[in-house]
Amino acid sequence: MLAKRIIPRLDVTEGRLTRAPGNEELVENDPVELSRFYDAAGADEILLYDRGETSDRSIRFEELVEKVTKAVFLPLIAGGGVSSPAQIRSLLRAGADRVLLQSHALRHPEFLQAAVERFGAERILLSIEVVRRRTAVVSPSTSASETAHVPGTSDSGSASGEDFLVVCDGGKRVTDRKALKWAAAGSAVGVGEILVTSLDRAETKLGFDLPLIREVSSHVDVPLLVGGGAGSVEHFVELFTTTTVAGAVASQIFHHRETSIKRVKRQCHAAGVPLRLQVEEVDVHLQGEAAGRLPQIETNVPTPEGPTAGSDLAEQPSGEANQEEG
Repeated sequence: MLAKRIIPRLDVTEGRLTRAPGNEELVENDPVELSRFYDAAGADEILLYDRGETSDRSIRFEELVEKVTKAVFLPLIAGGGVSSPAQIRSLLRAGADRVLLQSHALRHPEFLQAAVERFGAERILLSIEVVRRRTAVVSPSTSASETAHVPGTSDSGSASGEDFLVVCDGGKRVTDRKALKWAAAGSAVGVGEILVTSLDRAETKLGFDLPLIREVSSHVDVPLLVGGGAGSVEHFVELFTTTTVAGAVASQIFHHRETSIKRVKRQCHAAGVPLRLQVEEVDVHLQGEAAGRLPQIETNVPTPEGPTAGSDLAEQPSGEANQEEG
């Protein structure tokens, strides 16, 4: 059985960490130093997501991706606003192992298929942010099929597959697309993995949305990563012992040092969950939490080289522009 993965998520704006979808308040932590910390603390992978909206966001994000990949030895998932083959290529050249596609792929499914065919399934991850229909609130500024979402609203009750709707534009718009059908379409195209994030559970700390996860799992044939709602070590144990997901993505529970990756892995391991365990474990000290900073981890290892580019990354076709999605 493959080892389950623990993946810290770093949402960034203009090269700085933001708190969570729907909460764009900037905090002081440097994403590069935070990535180094999670590397030493036992993370299996890092997810770096760009929430910037400026015209030069893609260039700045690629620079950040390059800095992170030079600072850590972990696989890196990078995404946010990716809407062209040129952007995918640039992120891979910058050192990302996989590129996350979301809103543009939802609006243009042919882009998702072309990305898989061009760069390979192992390079492409489909991200699906989901909200239950009953938590969507119609906004006068949106159409009937796209509504504003109220972040952090939670629904712990059961729901049918028809109740799960896809959210786009960084959690700002709820569409009329059914999440299960979109996940099945991504699986059929052959993406390497699918990340499903429950925005109903975001920042609630009520645990992962197990009904949603089980529904999606039954509709796809590719590995599933899940996020949204992690509030305790027990939530990770419950997730891995009651579902077939490949990994868990979390942010605030680790950023705020409410627990550590080490503790999560210890308890999951004790429950029989297959995990990658470090030979030398790194303690996360909970002192000085009021300072709002994670400790820096000093390393004396050489800077790793980026992954060898494939043939499609070798040269830039002319005429391809880096387009940003709205």
